[in-house]
Amino acid sequence: MVPFMLSRYLPNQATAARCYALGSALRQAIESWDTDLRVGLMASGGLSHQIIDEELDHQVIDALVGKDRTALCALETERLNRAPGTPETLNWVTVGAAMDPAPMTLVDYLPCYRSRAGTGHGVTFGYWR
Repeated sequence: MVPFMLSRYLPNQATAARCYALGSALRQAIESWDTDLRVGLMASGGLSHQIIDEELDHQVIDALVGKDRTALCALETERLNRAPGTPETLNWVTVGAAMDPAPMTLVDYLPCYRSRAGTGHGVTFGYWR
């Protein structure tokens, strides 16, 4: 197991486009190995955190399912930073790029609200083959 960490904190937070490029480079590195080993990749964290942004969550899910590189690379840093934890979405962008050209299969999306103020998490489950 090789943990691979992304900084989601400003001022050193990578852009969505940079995370996509990183995922593509990771895929190239894995494919260049002269071995028949299987490699598993996993993105931890959910999508929107602390304050649920269902519109953003669906935008990301649709882009992952639809293999929409342009949409994933265009995710705005300001929007990802509206609530603590939401920049973890960049983990999904990175794995989505590493798994290209396979689309993500969405298992479920649950906007888990904890309060009337909209606090909670956009819990998402998906996989690539």
